[in-house]
Amino acid sequence: MNERPKTTAEFEARFDDGEDMAKWVDWDDSRRPPGEAQSAIDDAVPLALLSRIEAAAKARGLSRSDLIQRWLTEKLDEAA
Repeated sequence: MNERPKTTAEFEARFDDGEDMAKWVDWDDSRRPPGEAQSAIDDAVPLALLSRIEAAAKARGLSRSDLIQRWLTEKLDEAA
């Protein structure tokens, strides 16, 4: 569909249906929600483990970073 969505609900429905909605986002005015600032971490990981993480991320269609973030969040939520 080439027409701009008229409501948030329409935008979300079209996104959920798999439409590329990037053309309707004002990227110049975008910013992260409060409390969602990011920081890079650096840690040594054995190459064999890194290969397993990368394979798991690829199998799920995620980036390595996204998978690690999800797993860390799950473990921290379980421990809480």
